[in-house]
Amino acid sequence: MKVNNINQVNELMKEALNYKEKGDLINAEINLKKALVLDANNFVALNNMGNIYSIKNNHEKAKTFFSKAIKIKPDYGNAIFNLALINEEMGNNEESVKLYKKAINCDPDNLGFYYNLSRIDKNFFKDNTVEIIKNILEDNKSSNFDKSSGFFILAEEQRKKINFKEEFNYLIEAHKYFYFSNEKINKQGSFYWIRFMPKIIKRFSLLVKTKTSKKIRPIFIMGLPRSGSTLIESILCSGKKIIPNGGETAIFNKTLLEINKKFFTNKIYLDDTKKLEINENLFVQRVLDHYESINLLDKNKENIFTDKSLENFFFIEIIVKFFPDSKIIVCKRNIFQIILSIYQNFLPKIKWSHSIENILEYIDNYLKIIEDFKKKYPDKIYTIELEELTKNPLDLSKDLFNFCNLEWDKKCLEFYRRDDLVSKTASNLQVRGKIFINNQKKYTAYKEFFLPYLNKYEWLNEVL
Repeated sequence: MKVNNINQVNELMKEALNYKEKGDLINAEINLKKALVLDANNFVALNNMGNIYSIKNNHEKAKTFFSKAIKIKPDYGNAIFNLALINEEMGNNEESVKLYKKAINCDPDNLGFYYNLSRIDKNFFKDNTVEIIKNILEDNKSSNFDKSSGFFILAEEQRKKINFKEEFNYLIEAHKYFYFSNEKINKQGSFYWIRFMPKIIKRFSLLVKTKTSKKIRPIFIMGLPRSGSTLIESILCSGKKIIPNGGETAIFNKTLLEINKKFFTNKIYLDDTKKLEINENLFVQRVLDHYESINLLDKNKENIFTDKSLENFFFIEIIVKFFPDSKIIVCKRNIFQIILSIYQNFLPKIKWSHSIENILEYIDNYLKIIEDFKKKYPDKIYTIELEELTKNPLDLSKDLFNFCNLEWDKKCLEFYRRDDLVSKTASNLQVRGKIFINNQKKYTAYKEFFLPYLNKYEWLNEVL
């Protein structure tokens, strides 16, 4: 390939990644297609195309592009990993285990690959793999992200051995290294959700205009991470009518930032007297465009789907005013179980989840905000408790479907039998099995680690 073409391909791929980061999947795809016209064997472009189609929920097409990239470069670890991941999300665990192992063979020091394998390989902790992890960590050549992945694996091993203090020591290391893997972004993300958004939503000024003609009936599932939201979504999408599960789209927050760029980039928010004006027509149309880009909207179908972006509780005011035909479901679970589960799991997309202090502060904000909205819109919000659902799934699921104006069918409780159910969350393994009741006793041993925070949060005293 000529030098000019190489430069042009690189520029097109750079532009594609910029568009992807902004959520503009259409232009990202256009640029990648142009790159592939110039260089059909560009395995990096093919891999990136696979990522685009994965975001767009076109999983089979995503797998095709990952496979093409691997065919051109058989030792391309990133594409092998991505193919493994999408198989895992689709419930093809046997295939994903094979692929994760193949990715590790290509890049034997990549602890991120080991971490994903450890989640689904039943034999992972039965051989000498943990010793390999320790040797890689001791070699000290790993990136901070890889170190974080490695320490999460070691923490899980100690949990299985019921060595809780050692587990917590490893968890502290895991979260520390993740934070330093991209300190600026992680710090900004934590500040945005913990300090910024709770104040900004009080300054929303909703400019209600003429209603858009396009009716949609999204079902918003929100709450705290690890509260059972993936289970709720799987049940709802598996009733008499199979509806698309959107998962964690982050579309509302993305739209807020897009249509109010000046408010944020010009730092108008620093003036406490300034309202954040949100135009209904512009906001709704942009949201619809985003939903359409990930194949959740279809002009020829009844537009009922789920959006499981947990942070949408910040946008309840907008949802109620701008999307009157939607439904809001709030997932509830024992708060201490949530805190512990967040801290024990590697959640790289949730920037505030990597310190106990941040987790507690975020939850404190959440409890106040959700309580205010429940009082303001008691008929608009349906709360479902995970513990009650596991004890009485038949009646609770019927109530849930009734609230959503959906036809209930007993097969909704057999969601794990579906071979077309895709989950991209940390709970994707849980939707492959039956509903089960949690063992409450397994959380007791961890309470001592949270005693220093009792004086700061009154609600924490109630759950410990």
